[in-house]
Amino acid sequence: MNESPRAARQETADPAGYRARLRGLLGDLLALEVLAATPRELRALFVKKDLARVRKRPAPGKWSAMEILGHLTDVEWTIGYRSRTVLCDESPAIVPMDQNLWVEVQNHAERQPGELLDAFESLRSLNLALWRRIPPQDLGRVGRHGERGEESLQTLIDMTAGHDLNHLAQIDRALANR
Repeated sequence: MNESPRAARQETADPAGYRARLRGLLGDLLALEVLAATPRELRALFVKKDLARVRKRPAPGKWSAMEILGHLTDVEWTIGYRSRTVLCDESPAIVPMDQNLWVEVQNHAERQPGELLDAFESLRSLNLALWRRIPPQDLGRVGRHGERGEESLQTLIDMTAGHDLNHLAQIDRALANR
């Protein structure tokens, strides 16, 4: 039920294409700058929006703005763990997540925006502090994602920034003109 079921299938069926798509969204932007700006941009998107609006799905099979925010918060938990595991362990396994189940089981659609925004901001702050401390030589350390194969810390960071940009645009579209 995510914003793009095709993109979810692409992640598994074409891992290199998925990585390239997210990296392409980043373009010439610096990943850490995008990652640092995301909490502020999320707050701006949700400010003064009524609950009905943020919980309304834009179309069947598409996540609502709240569900996307919940997904981003889930990803922040997992990317923090993945980053620390790759940094500290030798070529660790990176366990995939079923993003649709995470959103559904946690019932993100019914949560309060402020609760998820606060959680996202806290987690992002912790992750940014880590990512900024990683020495350049350690950005090449790799983990083995269960669906996408080998990924370096730099790839994880860049993909997360592209992922942010993708979902910020989706939230903006979900909340537009309603």
